[in-house]
Amino acid sequence: MAQVAFDVAKVMADLAKMEADGYNFYEKVAKAAEGTRTQKAFQKFANDERKHEAFYLKQMKKYEGKVYEVDQEEAKFLNLMLSAPSPLDKLEDEVGDTEVWDSSQVLKIAEKLERDTILFLGQIMAVHDDFAKEEAFIAALKEEKEHLSTILQSQSERLSSALML
Repeated sequence: MAQVAFDVAKVMADLAKMEADGYNFYEKVAKAAEGTRTQKAFQKFANDERKHEAFYLKQMKKYEGKVYEVDQEEAKFLNLMLSAPSPLDKLEDEVGDTEVWDSSQVLKIAEKLERDTILFLGQIMAVHDDFAKEEAFIAALKEEKEHLSTILQSQSERLSSALML
């Protein structure tokens, strides 16, 4: 397969922005949430995302000026993922500047944020062995999966209580 040059620093910058968007969203949700369990969960997510952002910014500097040759199809898919609109943009379109959201909206957006990050991070790790072996990538992926598990559990509990199961 054809190989293309891949600017790793740009991808790290994009990942850092995704994390910043995530922690801003999670902090707003934590402040607006009722119930300390929900507040603590979303504040933990925000704190984890801040840690991930710092890691990606560090990686951005580490890979500045470095270009990897990667499979053309892999690069095309990663670039497609990077150009996709954020679920947060969609939320803003739906509800405007309000900082009070329906809990189902919050959980759907949080699920989408986590799924997108897991997919994107997994793709990055798949394109080159250097990334697959990076302990911080492995740890970030594990935390994102834990976030998604918590969110999916919350959705399930919400549905069960709505159905009075």
